[in-house]
Amino acid sequence: MGLNRTVRTMRRRLRFASQTGRVRLPGAVRHLHGPTAPLTEPDACVAVTIMRDAGPWVETFIEHYLRLGVARVVLLDNGSTDGTLAAVPRRPDVTLLATALRFDRYKQALVRRLVRCHAGAGWALCVPAGQAV
Repeated sequence: MGLNRTVRTMRRRLRFASQTGRVRLPGAVRHLHGPTAPLTEPDACVAVTIMRDAGPWVETFIEHYLRLGVARVVLLDNGSTDGTLAAVPRRPDVTLLATALRFDRYKQALVRRLVRCHAGAGWALCVPAGQAV
């Protein structure tokens, strides 16, 4: 009975920590291309997404959100095997990152990190892409 209570308590604490953004990510998020500085304009928007195997539609995805008026698109690749990294256009308004962390376990922490690091004074639009959702 005591072990079950300890496990429940640890899960509750981990869930709270991930909701408040205090979880440490046990791995690297590698920067591959694009700007790393956060936005400085308060009315600017950054589109943030985690993607996997989104090669066929990643360029259309980027164009769509840039046409909507976002200042930057931040893409975090989560282990694509279909050439997604090569399909991302090298543009000054697109930031490409990569990680090997498990999406199902670290989704919220990764999204919070992307928003915190790239939105800056602006605001963020978190959108799904590819098979990440």
